[in-house]
Amino acid sequence: MTKRSVNFIIWILGVLILSMSFGLISSTPLTAKASTDTRINLKWNFKIEGSTESIPFGSTSAISTDKNDINGVTYNDLFQKGLGKIYVSGYTLYDEVNIYFQYFNSVITGKQAVNLLSNIFANPKSVPSVTDLELIKLQFSSVSNTTFDLAKVKEEANQLVIPEKVTSIDAIDTYEVTDFMLYLIRNDYTRTIKYQFADGTTASKERVVTGYTGENPAIISSPDIDGYEPSPRNVRVNFDKSGTYTTIVRYTKIDTTVPGTIDHSSLTADKTATIKSGQSISATTFHAQATDRDNNALPVTLDDSHVNYKVPGTYPVTLKAANGKTLTVTLIIKGSAADTSTVVAKKATIYGLKTFYLYQNPTFNKQERLAKYSKVPRTQRPMFVVTGYGHSKSGLLRYQVKDVNHHSRTAGKTGYITAKSTYVTAAYYQKSVKQIKVLNARGVNNYRNVTLTKRVHHLKYGQKLTVVGLERHNLTTRFVLSNGTYVTANKKLVLAIK
Repeated sequence: MTKRSVNFIIWILGVLILSMSFGLISSTPLTAKASTDTRINLKWNFKIEGSTESIPFGSTSAISTDKNDINGVTYNDLFQKGLGKIYVSGYTLYDEVNIYFQYFNSVITGKQAVNLLSNIFANPKSVPSVTDLELIKLQFSSVSNTTFDLAKVKEEANQLVIPEKVTSIDAIDTYEVTDFMLYLIRNDYTRTIKYQFADGTTASKERVVTGYTGENPAIISSPDIDGYEPSPRNVRVNFDKSGTYTTIVRYTKIDTTVPGTIDHSSLTADKTATIKSGQSISATTFHAQATDRDNNALPVTLDDSHVNYKVPGTYPVTLKAANGKTLTVTLIIKGSAADTSTVVAKKATIYGLKTFYLYQNPTFNKQERLAKYSKVPRTQRPMFVVTGYGHSKSGLLRYQVKDVNHHSRTAGKTGYITAKSTYVTAAYYQKSVKQIKVLNARGVNNYRNVTLTKRVHHLKYGQKLTVVGLERHNLTTRFVLSNGTYVTANKKLVLAIK
């Protein structure tokens, strides 16, 4: 989305909120007032986390009948005094905008938003309707995946503001107030709540709740469906850990033959969870929840007897509630930081040892093979540059590579290959040795500089050379010879013999 379109959407949102809730923008010409009258000019800006600039949100002018109402007070005081007591005591613009963002992120419904807004506006006529909120949400949809940072802006709201008089026309003194920031932060938490009948079919439209880690927990009430009882009745969204999660609410048909015998017993949990090797898990790792017949919360235990926490992979885990219900979920274990010690660095060169394939995606599939590399003699081994990394669905590390085998049919191809050291390894020696032999049939050269410039001699195939050290140049290495010159440490060109 272009900067111009973002500014347009934000401007629309600003005009809608300011004109609808503040009631401060007026087309009526200002008339002469008493000499004590003052006018306040405020400018509003959005600042999105990670951005170096602020985006205009809107502006407003307000008339105060007493200059003392605005002189040297805080932003919060301006909302409740200098701007005509827009909000009930204790509330500010920040509280209003935060309600809008909770609605945008589906933390609350339109009806709940209207109820909350009715509690903070001093004038009931200023409260927007659900239809008004839908219009604001529609205009705001192009600036998605953000949340209003209430805590951060409240710090500014409590700072002192010293208005500066800029004009005095028609006995009205006009004051410009320091630009007023409304902060947005990027959402990093998403929970999809799916509503299903016992047979797995959709009972109601799913609800996607977004927010940022650390946001106050929210209780999402399951929608009512005639003749059915949801389990759980409420879903608690904790915003405790960034990521994407799914919760399924099951709807059970109510037995009307025996009144008052609804069975509320349930067990719900996320289908999958991901950890690093060596970490442990509990039922809370899967956000497991269980209730008894009377909808009372029950403890949930798990059976992880099939899990090897030291080995990356995909494992089944069985959850069991005190009501006797069980549920099988999937645990994905990825390699820990310690497992990456032998991983080749990005932009480094590797070559193949055994037969392997180049794939389109990190999860290998025969139908997505792009090229085959067969096991060949050392001097003909295929070479690649590591451009990035990926993981399979089971958590296995993959190298994202570019084929650099010049004059080959596969030259320039990109994709994913195995990261197992038995199949691929660094193309350059990483440790010094005592002696090497020239392996390249055309020989190699030694040089005065580590950059392999200023050639000294041409060294023939089979010639043995004494090594006294190893030096790195960028992501490659050079052997230092006994005469102080440098020669390549490429494994395809030289061979360590001691």
